[in-house]
Amino acid sequence: MLRGYVQASPTDNPAYQAQLAVDLAVKILEKHPDTPTHISAKVELLTDQTIRDANLDGSLAPPGFVASFSVN
Repeated sequence: MLRGYVQASPTDNPAYQAQLAVDLAVKILEKHPDTPTHISAKVELLTDQTIRDANLDGSLAPPGFVASFSVN
């Protein structure tokens, strides 16, 4: 976007979704009575106008992250 090749891109904050999933799993396992039945990360549209002010912590892997895959 910043280079002008992409005009817009949605983000559903996958890193934040993972955090929500773990938090929800812990609440379920601990049998919290106030455990929500539906949670969701907000889907946001990023554009060249909004990306500079957007918090991308929930959208991007942390610096230095390296994915590792294996097939058994």
